[in-house]
Amino acid sequence: MSAGFRRLFSPLHVGGVTFRNRLVMPPLSSGTAGTGGEVTDKMLRFYDRVEPGVVYPFGRLFERSMGIWSETHRPRL
Repeated sequence: MSAGFRRLFSPLHVGGVTFRNRLVMPPLSSGTAGTGGEVTDKMLRFYDRVEPGVVYPFGRLFERSMGIWSETHRPRL
């Protein structure tokens, strides 16, 4: 790895949280829900690709935002 990228992959400490590296996906809307907000196959494919990273509950925009950081969320998806 080139010296320019070493810092990108080094741990980052923010408050009481330590991130494994500095690659972070901010809270966002994937725009993959159905027109009524229902779960779609496209949404499931999107989150299947995102979930292998680490998803934290403190990344939600507001209290009633959807969660995928726990297996308790999976049955309804």
